[in-house]
Amino acid sequence: MATISCRVKNRNSAIVLLNPNGDTIYFDVLKGTKGARFELVKYSSNELTVSLSNVSLSDKGRCARTLHSP
Repeated sequence: MATISCRVKNRNSAIVLLNPNGDTIYFDVLKGTKGARFELVKYSSNELTVSLSNVSLSDKGRCARTLHSP
């Protein structure tokens, strides 16, 4: 199992977590279509933490985070 955390300061936007292919894993508390093995661990005003089960070499790469303002 792997854990991915995203922390932000003074957030007034949605936190978006993307996998190395650019697919949405989480959009705030909403799980993306490519996030079947991901589970929400913590969600707060300044943090989004998810866990990844069944980790393999094909999961290598960098996840990205971005803020989305409505």
